[in-house]
Amino acid sequence: MNFSETHLFFYRIVDIFAPRLKLRGAFYGCSSRVECRSPKPLMGVRISPPVHKELIMKKLIGFVQGSIDELTHNVSWPKWSELQSSSALVLFASIIFAIVIGLIDFAFKYVLESIY
Repeated sequence: MNFSETHLFFYRIVDIFAPRLKLRGAFYGCSSRVECRSPKPLMGVRISPPVHKELIMKKLIGFVQGSIDELTHNVSWPKWSELQSSSALVLFASIIFAIVIGLIDFAFKYVLESIY
């Protein structure tokens, strides 16, 4: 038997015994058959084992703790006076921008009403 015949034989055995073993198309740590309509030989796909929820929770808790540590110890936050001056600058620029957009809108409305 060559390599592809061996795999085909393995897949036929799996098809016979899978219903009896109540396997639902996935073998953890083994190859599983990929259905295709190609003349190419059958290929296997490696299916990884399930991830335990405890491991996911440990990673999540570690991420949150690391984020809190980063925000409290490693980030340089601006002073209150810097925040006030930056906020005033943004407010002033927003008001100027709104006035300019309003004037452009008014001009387009006037021009279009005079044409139509």
